[in-house]
Amino acid sequence: MPAAETGFDADRFASMTSLVTASTTEGRLGAALGALQNMRRLPLDALQRASLVTVAGCLEDALAAACSRVVQSVCQGQVLAARSEVLRLVQDGEALTAPWLDSALRSAGLPAGLLAGAAAHDGTLPIPRPLARGRTVRFAQLARTGTGTVIDSRSDAVTLRLQTSIGQSFPTLPRSACEPVQATGEEAIEMGFAAMQVHDVVLARLWLAVARLHGAPSLGERGDRLAALLP
Repeated sequence: MPAAETGFDADRFASMTSLVTASTTEGRLGAALGALQNMRRLPLDALQRASLVTVAGCLEDALAAACSRVVQSVCQGQVLAARSEVLRLVQDGEALTAPWLDSALRSAGLPAGLLAGAAAHDGTLPIPRPLARGRTVRFAQLARTGTGTVIDSRSDAVTLRLQTSIGQSFPTLPRSACEPVQATGEEAIEMGFAAMQVHDVVLARLWLAVARLHGAPSLGERGDRLAALLP
């Protein structure tokens, strides 16, 4: 008769399982996926393998949910939220989580490869056209989020009028920290150039995806230029 499986040390197995579960709960999905892959290489017995299936299922559900949030945010034109979710997803293991993200994007008909670099260029980028005065935008900078109205726009910054509980304020924020609400395709292209100006390729690719979602037969000359920078 074959020898009974002895399995991996029970205490160490429990500790490693707790690490995967805690990382999943905390949203550190790259770290959780890396730890899970390490566990799968261990000499586990049947009971431990069955336990790992449950742990893996919870992690896969969390990965699918995170990727779904990225896709949903892009489809709703909420690029800042999508960028935040992307960076959170890949922070502890880009090589492990990027394939999950790419698969979700392709399934939704969106371009994959958000984490790829930009094409080489001569250092001269098109200057982003200003946002329209009076345009409503969302903003997210540090822990501060909200909506405001554009009163001045430049290639790299916008000044907003914000309504607060005690009156109005007029902060000037980086253009890359703002997004037009329900951005048009043309606005998305200009926001993509603004992202490129601060070397934020992920943000630029997200804006290009929004521009493409508008479904025009062509992105136009400026859109084609942005796409060429982000092959």
